[in-house]
Amino acid sequence: MEVVVVILAGVLGMSLGIWGGFKLGERVRDERPWRFWALNGGTVIVSLVALLLAGFSQQLWIWSGVMATFAGMLTGLKYGYGKSVGLWRVHDRLMHVDKTMRD
Repeated sequence: MEVVVVILAGVLGMSLGIWGGFKLGERVRDERPWRFWALNGGTVIVSLVALLLAGFSQQLWIWSGVMATFAGMLTGLKYGYGKSVGLWRVHDRLMHVDKTMRD
């Protein structure tokens, strides 16, 4: 039964993270790029603190939910921002894909 709870926490965390990250990414879409990167940095810091606190609870389902939320937030931020960023920008330029995303 514990495995089911861990999986459900992961799915719920991922869903909430993607939704929240997408909404935040949309908000900074027309802003300067440093705001996008600041949100990414803030997400990493908050997530690391949350993972540390979740580790103290010794409940695997809490840790799984927090980790999935972290991954979902980073994914949602990228897609909500709507631009090719970071290493993907280099990749997209080399492969000549997603020209609308790059420019």
